[in-house]
Amino acid sequence: MVVKISPPAESVTRSFNYNEFKVENGVATILYMNKIDDPNNPLDTLIRYENGRKRCTKPSFHMSVNPGKNDNMTDEKIVAFTRELMAGLGYGDQPVIIFRHNDIDREHYHVVSVRVDANGKKINDSKEHIRCQKLLEKLAKKYGFTIGNGKEKKPAEHVPDPYKDMEAFDQWLEKNPPPDFLPEDAELVEDPRVIYQRFNKSDGNVKKQIEDIVKQAMKYHFTSIEQYQKLMRHFGVAVDLPKSVRKIYLTYAGIDLHTGKRCTEPIPEKRLEVPNIEAIVNHMEKARSVDKSAEEERMVRIVAKALVDGKDKREVNALLMKKNISMIVSKGKDGHVENVFYIDHAKHTVFSGDLKGLPVSAVEKVRSEVWEKGKDEKGRLTPSEKDSVLRETAMAVLDALGYHKSRKHEDDRYGPRKKRIGPGRR
Repeated sequence: MVVKISPPAESVTRSFNYNEFKVENGVATILYMNKIDDPNNPLDTLIRYENGRKRCTKPSFHMSVNPGKNDNMTDEKIVAFTRELMAGLGYGDQPVIIFRHNDIDREHYHVVSVRVDANGKKINDSKEHIRCQKLLEKLAKKYGFTIGNGKEKKPAEHVPDPYKDMEAFDQWLEKNPPPDFLPEDAELVEDPRVIYQRFNKSDGNVKKQIEDIVKQAMKYHFTSIEQYQKLMRHFGVAVDLPKSVRKIYLTYAGIDLHTGKRCTEPIPEKRLEVPNIEAIVNHMEKARSVDKSAEEERMVRIVAKALVDGKDKREVNALLMKKNISMIVSKGKDGHVENVFYIDHAKHTVFSGDLKGLPVSAVEKVRSEVWEKGKDEKGRLTPSEKDSVLRETAMAVLDALGYHKSRKHEDDRYGPRKKRIGPGRR
């Protein structure tokens, strides 16, 4: 048995008309009605309740009931089960219509009701899906059905950590390749993988590694100390700004890529053959004077497209890795996104904050309404949240950039991936 409650809609008319259309075409029938004034015009009762609402903006209730082939649920048992389920959800006194559908190879049922009672008060739908699941577990014993579609659930596939086991991660990616970008223009052809050095304590010679990584970072255009810190941390080196009696200076410490914690003592800049803080500030001033609008526009277009094509945060990051881009989200104590850092390893540029057409608030909206809020009780992303929120946000960015998807190349994809997606190493 699978029960699905559709998201609330602005009017019950749409849900009713969907089922009524099936009835008119002979692939559905009305099985049961309750609290309906005129059986010949059941929609009138639903609209009357809907028009009596006081504050509810989305009064439509639509639910599908899908018994399994081995559940032995007759029409009478379906009606009794649905009435108990609706009563448990708070719709016991509401007008309800149950439609039986046979337009596919198995019979299933649709339930249409309204979320406003006779006094215009909204029915409490807080945690409705969770309460529905608990009611199913209770009613399953009474009616003898099995929760789910009758198929054995496969255990969640373990995704190896690319920093711990590159070979296993490559094997996993071959079985689970991320979606590819559509080649909208010549700039979005597949880029060769940029290999860059990351700190690894097991390689030894800590000072030499840090010095090489600083030289590597100085090839990038960054415009603030915070950007420099994020870039260096991405390379596996923590940068701090302690203050002595005389002046501010920088210290560097290696980071364990497995734990994300520091694994070496901080080393002051004067003990390393690296640019001092004055030289780094001078580097930032020169970077500010360089026009990077073209690189910024490219960054926004690729990130926005990745947000559209990736089904979750992991896939978005995998897509960006294919384009040699790293996205680092900086959160506050309350979990909200405070800043976003983008590193383009192909163009050697670092951006942060609100980009033209891609504000930080858009990423925060994706985080709160898709990556975290848009999950079921087991923490999995729900497709409905993906479609309604993520695409709305990302496509708005693409529209602002004047991006138009060409159907001419709709079926084109990149060729087989030749480069591994794991983190670059020398």
